[in-house]
Amino acid sequence: MPKMELRDFMEQYLLYSRIPITEITTKAPFAFAMAFTEEPQCRNWYIRQRFKDLHVDVDQFCCLELACWHLEDLTQTVRKDQRPSPEKFVIYWEDFRAFGIQHPSRKFCIPIDYCPWCGKRLPQFDYYTKYRKEEE
Repeated sequence: MPKMELRDFMEQYLLYSRIPITEITTKAPFAFAMAFTEEPQCRNWYIRQRFKDLHVDVDQFCCLELACWHLEDLTQTVRKDQRPSPEKFVIYWEDFRAFGIQHPSRKFCIPIDYCPWCGKRLPQFDYYTKYRKEEE
């Protein structure tokens, strides 16, 4: 099957842009899903465009892959009792302004110091400072 060109991918974007990132491969047409997963140019354009649509600066993230995982947090309301998607393992822990890996039980999150995709240092988890300020 021939690969989808970026121009064609961009034309189909509005049809499939509201599908959650973790469901593109199962809910979007095969050609669109393959372009998203296999063509870096299409994937990067898609991520940048979704952030642009949400009026959020994608450049605040160290790389587009980390931004992609955070995109689901920005676009979906997830109930507290709902289990995380197995594909969604990196989360943004808003209370501490840090990224982490969520345990499937949703009872705790393990802070991470480096981006799993690009290796850059992430904002540091600051439990002590957060709760110390609340006590004062």
